[in-house]
Amino acid sequence: MGTYLPNIILVKIFEYRIDIKCSLDNYYQLIKIFVLVSKRIQLEVLPKVRYSYRFTIACSKPKEIILLKNLNKLTDFCNLQYSMKLPHSEINSFVNSDFGDQIYKRITHLDIRIGEKYKMNQEILDKFVNLQNSCFSISAQPKDISVIHHEVPYDKFKVNEIYLVEPTLNIDNNIFHLLFNSNSISHIFIYDMYFSIPKSFQLDSSSIRGNLLLTELRLLKTNILPIDIALLISKSPSLQLLILFRVLLRGRDPTPIFDAVIQLQNLQRFDFTFTNLQVKDTIYLLNNIKCHDVMFNIEYPRLHHQ
Repeated sequence: MGTYLPNIILVKIFEYRIDIKCSLDNYYQLIKIFVLVSKRIQLEVLPKVRYSYRFTIACSKPKEIILLKNLNKLTDFCNLQYSMKLPHSEINSFVNSDFGDQIYKRITHLDIRIGEKYKMNQEILDKFVNLQNSCFSISAQPKDISVIHHEVPYDKFKVNEIYLVEPTLNIDNNIFHLLFNSNSISHIFIYDMYFSIPKSFQLDSSSIRGNLLLTELRLLKTNILPIDIALLISKSPSLQLLILFRVLLRGRDPTPIFDAVIQLQNLQRFDFTFTNLQVKDTIYLLNNIKCHDVMFNIEYPRLHHQ
């Protein structure tokens, strides 16, 4: 009589092997080997394997299309449980490759670009029925933010990330409301922009209810007043991650920012890089901040000697 490892041990072994090399190809090769071991592995072990990593699809490559189609057969056969991320650049290639429903069901994350230059086909997006979250990259100035509701409804597609990466993007009332006044978005990334709170909200700060869902805020190379950053932080009490990298403070005192950061009760990590920050300001922050994971870098302009 043979000795068999318990199913739970086999599941952990498989999950460990995936973790060694996190790629869709590695996952497929392991599945293919395990399927050949026994019927018990096929029906009792593989369907129970859970892995938090999302495999990123690159189906513009012919090899990847073949891999996905082969994986689709095994997915049906073994009821595999895994998830994949589909970047915006790969959506058309993916749809045109005529994959089966099982593969569509495994797509749990979409990257979608919004703006006048990019148009998404609603019929295409309707095929993704198991989305858990998505990221909108607003890389061109929409004529009306309602494009998010009508062209790609963010409620339907579980959008929880917004990337603002267009320097000329105008932060109007609608965009500001979506980001910081609607409890809709949990991750915000703003890069290389001039950011200013719309005047209507400046005149009546009580109209800014805040975003209780926001847990991650990244401002990189953003031109913004310290008082505006402080207001955004104070209205985002659930922040766990805050990154301020080379933020242009327009020569203003950073104290309002630090005062707001100090009040955050849930902050787990704070990274900041400023130019010409005074040592006393840094000491004030470090002595009062509740977050234990703080990384900072103070940059000073190089002196050019004649």
